[in-house]
Amino acid sequence: MSARSKRHVKARTVTLPTFVLSELCSRDDLGAVSRQIPSNDGRRSVVYYFRPAGRGDAREFEDTEYLEQYNLLPVVLDRDGRPWEPAAAYLLARLRRQPVPNMYTFQGIADDLAAFVEFLTEKGLDYTVFPENQRLRPTYKFRGYLRAKIRDGYIAASTARRRMGSVIAFYRWLQEAGMLTFDHNPWVEHDVHITVKDARGATSLRKRKATDLSIPVPDRSDPFQPEIDDGGRLRPLSTEEQGWVISALSRLGNIEMTLIHLFMLTTGARIQTALTMRVRHFRSETPRSVTHIRTKIGPGTGIDTKNDRPMTLHVPCDVYTKLHNYIKSQRAISRRQRGREEDQSDPYVFVTQQGTPYYESKSAFSRYDSSFDRRHRKRGQTVRMFIRDHVLPHIHDHFSEQFHYRVHDLRASYGGVDPVTQDTRTQLG
Repeated sequence: MSARSKRHVKARTVTLPTFVLSELCSRDDLGAVSRQIPSNDGRRSVVYYFRPAGRGDAREFEDTEYLEQYNLLPVVLDRDGRPWEPAAAYLLARLRRQPVPNMYTFQGIADDLAAFVEFLTEKGLDYTVFPENQRLRPTYKFRGYLRAKIRDGYIAASTARRRMGSVIAFYRWLQEAGMLTFDHNPWVEHDVHITVKDARGATSLRKRKATDLSIPVPDRSDPFQPEIDDGGRLRPLSTEEQGWVISALSRLGNIEMTLIHLFMLTTGARIQTALTMRVRHFRSETPRSVTHIRTKIGPGTGIDTKNDRPMTLHVPCDVYTKLHNYIKSQRAISRRQRGREEDQSDPYVFVTQQGTPYYESKSAFSRYDSSFDRRHRKRGQTVRMFIRDHVLPHIHDHFSEQFHYRVHDLRASYGGVDPVTQDTRTQLG
């Protein structure tokens, strides 16, 4: 790489499909594996030995309980493409505290630390040096840098606040682990009291530690805006707009995408709920005496919910019947048969033509898969791409060039405007 091109390489993160924490060892040690590094200059290659690192004094290499192994491990790289060791140690330490870690959370932390490493390199700063002058300490300089990025429109205030929070947590761990002592304080702490609500709606005050590094995020809520605040700005589709979506789906003829849209519109389900439904939930015939089928979702059901909340969906009987008929169709059976063997015991309702799930459930995240070869998990990307590449172009050509919707606007439509009519559901097949 030339010196000119190297200047354009920034600190970044890479994701390892599989990772097993290892340690160097001798050839005769239990569990030793040899690895050969070929020489580029024709000299003799280098051979070394390693083995999986056990936990504590355990050396039961046959038992994976003692191994640190993860799928989709994020690694922070500096501008030279080398792992930044403090971040690697920090992420591994946090992973050890999580029985079932959410690797997307750790990916976000790694991205924030990569932004911090890039800042340190750009400014020529040492992350361990905290001089007497407060303005020159890396934490305060990073806060000023982030505020300038907000002012210039490069990042949102919420992104800056998250990055600052990740850096604060990183330094807290360095101090607690005894890896770094500060000549001068990295920030000034104070107590704040926040109001929290429990599941019953009762409010209470809780004390939290805050620092003078926090970045405020302006409240831009508008009581008259048409969106719904549900962890993100969701826009309910009008009845006319729902008709456009339905017409596009009918013309496109993709059964799976049609049923997914129908389910979200008529139940208010999130995409991870709709796409992690299991075949066993729709095997029974529809009772004639009811209008809705109550379906439990959340922990223990095989169907994912946000924050693992146990909930109940009310599925209209005609929608339930369509799903019941779909899972028995040869099209659905053929798709499921193309899937992996481990997915056959409790198959998803919706899988791709290759038999892979549209959205992998949280239970799949809890199992280490040594054969995993992707750098991401399936999280409904195929549905979003279908909307972008097929549904929206059709609507733009036939109804409105300005129309746009996101997949979770479907669930907002369930709670925000009149739901689709019986005739509309019939159009959906």
